[in-house]
Formats: sequence, structure tokens, C-alpha cells
Amino acid sequence: NICQENTVTNKKPFVKFNFTFSIPNINYDTIIHIRATDRIVEHLHSEDFSTKNELVTLINKTINYVNSEKSISTFTIVSDDISFKEYMKNKIHKKYVELSYNFDIPKDWLDFYYLTKPKNNVIMCSKFSSYSICASILGNKPLLIFKNSLKSESACIFDKADIKIID
Repeated sequence: NICQENTVTNKKPFVKFNFTFSIPNINYDTIIHIRATDRIVEHLHSEDFSTKNELVTLINKTINYVNSEKSISTFTIVSDDISFKEYMKNKIHKKYVELSYNFDIPKDWLDFYYLTKPKNNVIMCSKFSSYSICASILGNKPLLIFKNSLKSESACIFDKADIKIID
């Protein structure tokens, strides 16, 4: 169990890292990570997964949060599901920042890179995503989550991130 292995300290990690590729700087206040395809199940067998209805609820809560949050003027989205991404993009009434994928770098790597680069924060739009959590830690940005995410079987990893509950 990941939680039992990592209970040695509650200190925030100091991590130095450097991406070895060069991408022009793109500015956005907030980045939203929608984790969909491999985290949607018909019947819950773990608190780390969601039914499609639960994910849609998280997406709508995220839309409402971003639309009402005055500190967010620009946003972008990374997702493994284009339909959820387009739905959210069209429902949020703030400036959407298009990300560039015109590089000879796998999309998943670029998504992770972009998750480390917002000006303000990362919003985890799923019940659990180590991808969002690790990116927020490496980028030294707050990770905005919904209370339900704390029920995750791997929730202990959250104590390494700067968590803000937004509902």
C-alpha cells in the first residue's frame, strides 16, 4: 500500500527538476486536468475511480468554480478525453489558452509539462490522479480538489501537495 510506505515524514518535498526540451512559455492562471478514459468504470471497485455520472458531476462543479472564481482570468485544459475537454472549454466563460502540441514529444509528456506551468494552480477534475498531484508538487502550485477526492485509497499522497478543497 502506497500510504504505508510513505508515512515517514509529513514534510513538503523539495524537488529539483529540469525538462530537457524547450517549449515557448505559454501563460495561463489555471490548468484543469480531466482524467477520464481509464478512470471511468460502470461499477465502483475502488474510491480512486468514478462512474461516468460522478465524473460529469466533477466537471460541472469545476465549470461552476472557474466561472465564479475572480482570481482566474485565463485557463487551459489537459485531458485524455476530447469530448469532456470541449464540453468544459465551451461552458467556462473565461479566456481559454490553447496549448501547443507541435513538437516531437509525446502528448502525455507535454500534458504533464503543462500541468507544472500554471501561474496559480492545478485543478484535479477526477477523484484521483497521481499525474495532477505530482505535477502540482513539481511545479510548486496549489492542487485544487473536491472533498470526495479525499476518500481515495491513495489519499496519503495528498499530504505532499499544497491541497485546497474547493467545495
